[in-house]
Amino acid sequence: MTRFHKGFPRREYIKTRPRNDALDCRVYAMAAFAILNMNINRLADRMAQQKTEPEAGEPMSVAEMQRAPAKRGRGGGGNWATGWR
Repeated sequence: MTRFHKGFPRREYIKTRPRNDALDCRVYAMAAFAILNMNINRLADRMAQQKTEPEAGEPMSVAEMQRAPAKRGRGGGGNWATGWR
């Protein structure tokens, strides 16, 4: 809307309806999804493969129980304070 201030036309925004935060969130989510450029089919296939693996409640085989735990960090040893080197 145009109003006059000191004899000059001045544009002014006038709110016509209440805020719509849900719509804003949806638009931001769609923009983030477009920026990520994800392949949904590949993600669904990967999730299906993970579901075929044994669940936490199922018994583990002896070989799985004897497997060494994975090393953490780049150095592979030490504790959280010295393992960063």
